[in-house]
Amino acid sequence: YVLAQRFRKKALEFYRLFELDNDGYSFISALTLGYKHDLTNELQEAFRASGTSHVLAVSGLHVGIIYAIFAFLFSFLGKTGKRFVLQQILIIIALWFYAFLAGLSPSVLRATIMLTIASIGFAAGKKGFTYNTLAAAAFLLLAHNPYNLFDVGFQMSFTAVLAILYFNPLLNKLYRPRKKAKKYVWNLFTVSTAAQIGVFPIALHYFGTFPTYFFVANMLIVPMIGIIIYTCIPVIITVLAKQSGLAVFGWLFAVFGWVLKALINFVLQIVYFIESFPYSQFTDGYVSAVQMFLLLIIVVSVFRFFHNKQLKKGS
Repeated sequence: YVLAQRFRKKALEFYRLFELDNDGYSFISALTLGYKHDLTNELQEAFRASGTSHVLAVSGLHVGIIYAIFAFLFSFLGKTGKRFVLQQILIIIALWFYAFLAGLSPSVLRATIMLTIASIGFAAGKKGFTYNTLAAAAFLLLAHNPYNLFDVGFQMSFTAVLAILYFNPLLNKLYRPRKKAKKYVWNLFTVSTAAQIGVFPIALHYFGTFPTYFFVANMLIVPMIGIIIYTCIPVIITVLAKQSGLAVFGWLFAVFGWVLKALINFVLQIVYFIESFPYSQFTDGYVSAVQMFLLLIIVVSVFRFFHNKQLKKGS
């Protein structure tokens, strides 16, 4: 862990070359490396009130985007045979390098272990993320450090993924849009809603808060997160390349750097705007541990009741 933190420190120093303002630098550091110490209290509260604070902690969303990037980069190896197995091995190595760079936090480890297991499954001819994949990731993390079980981030991270695995397929059955644009928006809504359904009892227990407009915020912010991470790649490349002294790389850095700054500023403005809405956050709603578990049971029971009722109507 000490070595990982040193590498992350080097990466944070490198980010200074992006020439971002303080909020932009702290945001990109949290978004890509999970380093949140430079975030102002106002910015953290804005993300918390809008229900998008999860984007500031490197987790499944971020590692999934990194996975997609490496899968694209190694796609030339094909989708079958030994070359495909080699592709999955290279992806696994790249994912663990990124996890190391991001400080090996529990949320990063959880996502990386899940994707590693999934990649091994893909190489063996299997596909899909299952409860077994999530359980294996939890088992390995707890075997390494049993005290992770009492970590709030660990609990919320695994509960969110478990809720997505359980609720998202059920929500998707309620409405099946045909057009790609509608399908994309609906999928964002169902994934965000599923995750919030799972974690809100835990959030109430530990923090006593619940973001009222989380579904609107996530539909606007989550797509931008992927775009920002993708934009970081040419920025990193041009920062390194302009060290050669060639003017063209300096010009390219200016272009990509401006795009990155504009995207970050756009996201921050959305977050602050949603935070300014009346009743943007339900506060002082602390519940006990027993009430938290009862809430989880009630949520699952009510959801199953209405879902089964919907299925009977459709049959």
